[in-house]
Amino acid sequence: MRIIGWIGLFHVAGFVTWMVVNLIFQIQNPITIEQDSRLSISVLDYYSQFPGYFGFDHGSKAIILLISAVIPIGIYHLCSGTRSFQMNNLIAFICGSAGFILYALSFILQAAAVSYAIKLYSQAVDETTKQFAALLIEWSMMEGGLSTSIYILANFLIGIWIILHSQGIKNIGFSYRFRLFGYIVGGLLIVSYFIAWFFLMQGTQVMHDVTEVIGILFFVWLTILSISFVKGSSIIPKRVEE
Repeated sequence: MRIIGWIGLFHVAGFVTWMVVNLIFQIQNPITIEQDSRLSISVLDYYSQFPGYFGFDHGSKAIILLISAVIPIGIYHLCSGTRSFQMNNLIAFICGSAGFILYALSFILQAAAVSYAIKLYSQAVDETTKQFAALLIEWSMMEGGLSTSIYILANFLIGIWIILHSQGIKNIGFSYRFRLFGYIVGGLLIVSYFIAWFFLMQGTQVMHDVTEVIGILFFVWLTILSISFVKGSSIIPKRVEE
């Protein structure tokens, strides 16, 4: 199961690397938003100076997420020897893999839509085209839309996966504290994204900072889990038959 551990660490390292890169990039290239300016227009003006950056960011994250869909499969295999957990194990496997795949799809849609809007805006020769590009980026990224709805559903499924497999890993040697941490992270994901979905129905996104913090907790959980797998069979006893 070391390969599953390395995939988990690859997931965390990839996203953390992009967080650092984006932070440095924004410090070196701060965005200027005028008081009376439309936010989407300011975003388009900003990213038009760096063609391909946004698409590369979201496209590479989508690849990481698609690879990460293997992680729930690995845990499913580890927990498959416990008969009383078979149904929950199957649900966890489906939710986890589907969550990562839908998450990747969300990033792909955002990368395609926003990159197209930036290209359209930078090549526009009339105001109507610029306004259409602004509306497209608002719908696809800033104010919610198809990609954001998929993003919320994906995190909801990942939350279910974490809770169910946190229940199952007790049979492969993980401590109660770690399992409790998994319950907390999964529960926070479900609650926070349910609230985010409620506000999305009102046409607003006000939960971004909260979900980002919970995302960091997910990285911590996945890191601990992955390191345990990388260390090997010494911390993973034989399957428990019930």
